[in-house]
Amino acid sequence: MTPKEQAEEIIAQLKWKGPFVFMSWGASKFTYGTDLFIPLEDDKRYEQPCRVFIQFHVNGAIHKGYVYVVLTGADDYTIILVKERRKKVFPESKRSPMQIFYEMVSITEGIYCDELADTVDRLVENKIELPIDPTLN
Repeated sequence: MTPKEQAEEIIAQLKWKGPFVFMSWGASKFTYGTDLFIPLEDDKRYEQPCRVFIQFHVNGAIHKGYVYVVLTGADDYTIILVKERRKKVFPESKRSPMQIFYEMVSITEGIYCDELADTVDRLVENKIELPIDPTLN
Protein backbone atom coordinates (compact mmCIF):
# COMPACT_ATOMS: atom_id res chain seq x y z
CA MET A 1 0.00 0.00 0.00
CA THR A 2 1.16 3.51 -0.72
CA PRO A 3 1.30 6.09 2.10
CA LYS A 4 -1.77 7.82 0.63
CA GLU A 5 -3.76 4.56 0.69
CA GLN A 6 -2.63 3.91 4.28
CA ALA A 7 -3.70 7.44 5.29
CA GLU A 8 -7.10 6.89 3.66
CA GLU A 9 -7.41 3.63 5.62
CA ILE A 10 -6.71 5.47 8.91
CA ILE A 11 -9.44 7.99 8.05
CA ALA A 12 -11.84 5.13 7.22
CA GLN A 13 -11.09 3.54 10.60
CA LEU A 14 -11.79 6.85 12.35
CA LYS A 15 -15.12 7.13 10.47
CA TRP A 16 -16.10 3.74 11.90
CA LYS A 17 -17.58 5.64 14.86
CA GLY A 18 -20.06 7.33 12.52
CA PRO A 19 -20.21 9.52 9.43
CA PHE A 20 -20.31 12.76 11.46
CA VAL A 21 -17.38 12.06 13.77
CA PHE A 22 -15.10 14.61 12.09
CA MET A 23 -17.80 17.27 12.25
CA SER A 24 -18.28 16.66 15.98
CA TRP A 25 -14.55 17.26 16.50
CA GLY A 26 -14.54 20.33 14.24
CA ALA A 27 -11.80 18.60 12.22
CA SER A 28 -10.06 20.43 9.38
CA LYS A 29 -6.65 20.90 7.73
CA PHE A 30 -6.03 17.21 6.98
CA THR A 31 -2.61 16.09 5.78
CA TYR A 32 -0.52 12.95 5.83
CA GLY A 33 3.15 12.04 5.69
CA THR A 34 5.79 9.43 6.42
CA ASP A 35 8.37 11.35 8.48
CA LEU A 36 6.87 12.64 11.73
CA PHE A 37 8.63 15.79 12.94
CA ILE A 38 7.04 18.25 15.40
CA PRO A 39 8.98 21.45 16.25
CA LEU A 40 8.88 22.25 19.97
CA GLU A 41 10.04 25.27 21.97
CA ASP A 42 13.74 26.18 22.34
CA ASP A 43 14.79 24.43 19.11
CA LYS A 44 13.75 21.02 20.43
CA ARG A 45 11.79 18.61 18.30
CA TYR A 46 9.80 15.41 18.54
CA GLU A 47 10.50 12.72 15.96
CA GLN A 48 9.03 9.26 15.70
CA PRO A 49 9.73 6.58 13.14
CA CYS A 50 6.49 5.50 11.52
CA ARG A 51 5.00 3.97 8.42
CA VAL A 52 2.53 6.80 7.89
CA PHE A 53 0.72 9.46 9.93
CA ILE A 54 -2.25 11.74 9.47
CA GLN A 55 -2.55 15.17 11.03
CA PHE A 56 -5.66 17.28 11.43
CA HIS A 57 -6.80 20.28 13.43
CA VAL A 58 -9.68 19.88 15.91
CA ASN A 59 -11.86 22.27 17.87
CA GLY A 60 -13.23 19.87 20.45
CA ALA A 61 -14.67 20.43 23.91
CA ILE A 62 -11.51 19.11 25.60
CA HIS A 63 -8.73 19.67 23.06
CA LYS A 64 -8.29 22.50 20.60
CA GLY A 65 -5.23 21.98 18.46
CA TYR A 66 -3.69 19.30 16.28
CA VAL A 67 -4.12 15.53 16.40
CA TYR A 68 -1.52 13.18 14.95
CA VAL A 69 -2.56 9.57 14.36
CA VAL A 70 0.63 7.60 13.75
CA LEU A 71 0.70 4.06 12.32
CA THR A 72 3.75 2.40 13.88
CA GLY A 73 5.79 -0.52 12.64
CA ALA A 74 4.00 -2.78 15.15
CA ASP A 75 0.66 -2.21 13.34
CA ASP A 76 -0.76 -0.19 16.21
CA TYR A 77 -1.40 3.52 16.54
CA THR A 78 0.01 6.34 18.59
CA ILE A 79 -2.20 9.39 19.12
CA ILE A 80 -0.40 12.67 19.77
CA LEU A 81 -2.20 15.86 20.77
CA VAL A 82 -0.39 19.19 20.37
CA LYS A 83 -1.27 22.86 20.76
CA GLU A 84 0.15 25.58 18.57
CA ARG A 85 2.03 28.30 20.45
CA ARG A 86 3.50 31.58 19.26
CA LYS A 87 6.11 33.86 20.77
CA LYS A 88 7.92 36.95 19.59
CA VAL A 89 11.35 36.42 18.06
CA PHE A 90 12.46 39.77 19.54
CA PRO A 91 10.40 40.23 22.75
CA GLU A 92 11.44 43.88 23.22
CA SER A 93 10.17 44.92 19.77
CA LYS A 94 6.52 45.84 19.16
CA ARG A 95 6.64 44.56 15.55
CA SER A 96 8.61 41.40 16.11
CA PRO A 97 7.82 38.41 13.89
CA MET A 98 6.23 35.47 15.65
CA GLN A 99 7.89 32.08 16.03
CA ILE A 100 5.48 29.16 15.83
CA PHE A 101 6.17 26.04 17.88
CA TYR A 102 4.08 23.27 19.38
CA GLU A 103 3.41 22.12 22.92
CA MET A 104 2.87 18.41 23.50
CA VAL A 105 -0.42 17.81 25.34
CA SER A 106 -0.52 14.01 25.41
CA ILE A 107 0.85 10.87 23.79
CA THR A 108 -1.27 7.71 23.84
CA GLU A 109 0.47 4.60 22.54
CA GLY A 110 -0.56 1.04 21.71
CA ILE A 111 -4.00 1.77 20.25
CA TYR A 112 -5.47 -0.82 17.89
CA CYS A 113 -7.83 -0.07 14.99
CA ASP A 114 -10.99 -1.19 16.80
CA GLU A 115 -10.43 1.34 19.60
CA LEU A 116 -8.93 4.16 17.51
CA ALA A 117 -12.07 6.30 16.98
CA ASP A 118 -13.24 5.94 20.58
CA THR A 119 -9.82 6.89 21.93
CA VAL A 120 -9.55 10.01 19.75
CA ASP A 121 -13.13 10.95 20.70
CA ARG A 122 -12.32 10.56 24.40
CA LEU A 123 -9.19 12.70 24.07
CA VAL A 124 -10.79 15.44 21.92
CA GLU A 125 -14.48 15.63 22.75
CA ASN A 126 -15.88 13.40 25.49
CA LYS A 127 -13.73 12.74 28.51
CA ILE A 128 -15.48 9.81 30.12
CA GLU A 129 -15.35 9.66 33.89
CA LEU A 130 -15.68 6.09 35.10
CA PRO A 131 -17.82 5.57 38.20
CA ILE A 132 -15.88 4.82 41.37
CA ASP A 133 -16.42 1.32 42.71
CA PRO A 134 -17.68 1.71 46.32
CA THR A 135 -16.24 -1.68 47.29
CA LEU A 136 -12.70 -0.30 46.89
CA ASN A 137 -12.98 1.93 50.00
